[in-house]
Amino acid sequence: MRLGVVNASRAHFRAAARHRLEEAVFLLTLNGGRPQVAAYLGHVSMECALKLRMLVAANARDVTRFRELQGELADQMFHGSVGHNIASLAHHARLTGFLTARRQTVLLGGPVWRRVCGERRPYSLRYGVERPSAVQARDEIELIQTIVGLILEEIVA
Repeated sequence: MRLGVVNASRAHFRAAARHRLEEAVFLLTLNGGRPQVAAYLGHVSMECALKLRMLVAANARDVTRFRELQGELADQMFHGSVGHNIASLAHHARLTGFLTARRQTVLLGGPVWRRVCGERRPYSLRYGVERPSAVQARDEIELIQTIVGLILEEIVA
């Protein structure tokens, strides 16, 4: 295992996805809201849910086992910027197929999904380069809630 990679389990990813999403929703309810931070936490929630799907698909209980099974893909997904890119994670987690089976592919077709998959994210949110409006952040969190909810209801860590 490379230095800096945490050996998170399925249960860790599941809990992190749920908790970051709850925190994002809470931040939107504050007086004045915190849309940039809420959008960032929504991104983290989606990232965790997609990584959970990848572990389950590989029949890996944790990141160490995923690396044993997947080698280079594990390095890309759990060490470096590719592992934070929602479009890349969605591809490797086979999100389109997952949502197709649930007749929910419409979720991936609009401008909100394109924004969530922005190639500069999460860094543009983390460093304040991108400042979504409260409406944009709310729309993103609603979409992420739906997708993460579908993933978490399907997967018991």
